[in-house]
Amino acid sequence: MHLMMSPQRSRTAELLARHRSRTPSVIQRNAQPVPVTLEERLCAAQNMIDQELEDLATLRSEVNIFNDILLQHVLVLRAVGTTFLHQ
Repeated sequence: MHLMMSPQRSRTAELLARHRSRTPSVIQRNAQPVPVTLEERLCAAQNMIDQELEDLATLRSEVNIFNDILLQHVLVLRAVGTTFLHQ
């Protein structure tokens, strides 16, 4: 079971790393912070939200696949239990 969880942890780490790399930084000129306009900040925030929603959709799809696999295993184990343990 531990082997199956490892890819999910690496996916989570990947998503966090991507999120950190997309975080807008303050634009600097001669070490003086230059304010970003409100419109630019709003656009960047909307882009980040859109990307996060796409990432969540991907993650949700992967969780659904994992859930289907687990359900198949449960059904097989129940069948084995019924067949061999209750005779």
